[in-house]
Amino acid sequence: MPRTFIFDSARNAIMVSAHGVYTEEEFRNGIMMTTNDRRFRADARVLIDFTGVTELKISADAVSEFVKKQVFLPQARRAFVVKSGFEASFVEVGKLFGTVEQVQVFRDRGAAVSWLNERVPPEKAVV
Repeated sequence: MPRTFIFDSARNAIMVSAHGVYTEEEFRNGIMMTTNDRRFRADARVLIDFTGVTELKISADAVSEFVKKQVFLPQARRAFVVKSGFEASFVEVGKLFGTVEQVQVFRDRGAAVSWLNERVPPEKAVV
C-alpha cells in the first residue's frame, strides 16, 4: 500500500497520505518511521488523508497501544480525512486517544485544513 509522509518543519506540521488496504503492520511501521525521524515534533499538527484507503485492517489493541505511548502532546491537533463509510472507525480511534477535541474526523480536506489552521499565524498555515 503506498503511503507518504511529509514533514513541514517551517509550519510544524506532518502530512500523511495512504492508499489501498491499510494494515496493522503498515500502521505500526508508519508510526515508527514518523516518530523516529529527527524532524518529528510532539506538538506538530497532523493531516492524515485516508480518502484513498479501500480497507482498514487495524485492531483497536494496536491503536490503544499507540495511544498509551503518548507520542503527541495534548495540544497537538490531528485531522483524519476519510471517505464516506469510514467515519465510524475513525471516530472510535479518536475516542481511544482520549482527547477528542484534538482529534477530528472529516470527509472534506478543506474543512480539515481549516480546523488545523485555527489560531495559527498565516505563515504557519497548512495548505
